[in-house]
Amino acid sequence: KKIGTELLSLAESDIAKHKGRLITVSTSSQEKYGSTRSFYLKRGYHEGCRIKDYYRRGDDLVVYVKQISED
Repeated sequence: KKIGTELLSLAESDIAKHKGRLITVSTSSQEKYGSTRSFYLKRGYHEGCRIKDYYRRGDDLVVYVKQISED
C-alpha cells in the first residue's frame, strides 16, 4: 500500500475504535486536486456537500463523507 492509503486506513480504524460514526474530509474543486478527490472516492467516500465559490469564484469547497459505523 502507498503511504496515503495506509495513513487513511489507520485514521479510520482509530476513529472506529473510539466509536466515531462518520469521517469528513474537504478539498478544493480545482482541477489540480482531481487526484485528491479520486483518492477519497476510491476508498469509499462520497461527496457529501459542496459550497460554491468557497475559496474564490470558481473554486468550491468539496466535502467527502464516509460512514464507518451504523450507531
